[in-house]
Amino acid sequence: MTEAESMIAQEAELVFRLMKLTDIQDILIIEREAFTISWTEEAFRNELTHNHFAKYMV
Repeated sequence: MTEAESMIAQEAELVFRLMKLTDIQDILIIEREAFTISWTEEAFRNELTHNHFAKYMV
């Protein structure tokens, strides 16, 4: 890593928040690229609206 890359990496900030229903479409794109068998929109929607034991972060 160059000095410039190191400085950029140090300045980068990650921000996490709870997943919202409006995030599902973007997450589905990542799911399809990352997994052979990916979750469906219905699965994500069900988790966000009915599974009160889980918290999904983006």
